Amino acid sequence: MAFVGMTASHDMVEIQHVQDALTASYNPQASNDDRQTSLKYLTDLKSRPEAPKYGFTIASDLGQQPFARHFGLSLLETAIRYRWNEHDADEATTLRQWVIQLAQDIRPQDPPYFRNKVASLWAEVAKREWAASWMNMDELLVALWEVPDGDKLMVNRMLVLHILETLSVDICIREETVAMLRQEELGRSLNEIMIPPGILQAHLEDRGTAQEVRCPGDGWLAKLCTFLSSLAGAFTKADPTISTAAIMTLEALKPTVTWIRLNALLEPGCVECLFQTLAYGDTHVQRVSMPPLLPSILHG
Repeated sequence: MAFVGMTASHDMVEIQHVQDALTASYNPQASNDDRQTSLKYLTDLKSRPEAPKYGFTIASDLGQQPFARHFGLSLLETAIRYRWNEHDADEATTLRQWVIQLAQDIRPQDPPYFRNKVASLWAEVAKREWAASWMNMDELLVALWEVPDGDKLMVNRMLVLHILETLSVDICIREETVAMLRQEELGRSLNEIMIPPGILQAHLEDRGTAQEVRCPGDGWLAKLCTFLSSLAGAFTKADPTISTAAIMTLEALKPTVTWIRLNALLEPGCVECLFQTLAYGDTHVQRVSMPPLLPSILHG
């Protein structure tokens, strides 16, 4: 079994040590020596083979303080970002499943920095496994987006927006090392989950192969535009969540318009919904809608 510790009881003791060290490192009344000892222990822990399991256990424990759960995510981040090639196939699958579970368990009361870290971990796994051993990522994203629990709907959508923005930036904009190694495969997959159905069909016919990574449906450009239009109808200055969601949607669209074909933007009414945001009366939303987003489309 992947990431097995010594024994279950030993693992519990070790996790308690992690909790004690975190408490000491955040305690302003702790001595400097105690704080430095705790920080060294937490740093050294990241290189241990069982660290990812401890990280998931702590991050998924809703009874933990947010700073402790965030540290748990940092243990997973080290395993994914810096030690991925040291893991066998079973361990890689386990890491992916842990990240998926953490994303599915996101709650409205979780602080934004925790939710954003989970989204970043999802993107890191995707850059390494999507369209290779991970074929249903888009299906999982759509399930998060369309969650039937109304209390979770907005935070889930913000999570997905963060993931889509990160993937678009890392695959198509930045010269990000991991994404560059698989740029052709990742770029093709990202394009296929974004474009509208009519354009997708023509794209697949030109390519001569069947779709492999896309969940059936309208594609993410259409989903984002529909969501942005719905926010325009619900906008009120008394609810900052609507403004935040609109800005995150625009930020997710911003890198996409720099690389996707113009007809893919026109078919789902992307231009019209962007102009709608200018009528929100929210200067923060308007600032994101204008340069470089709208000009990039109009001159595309």
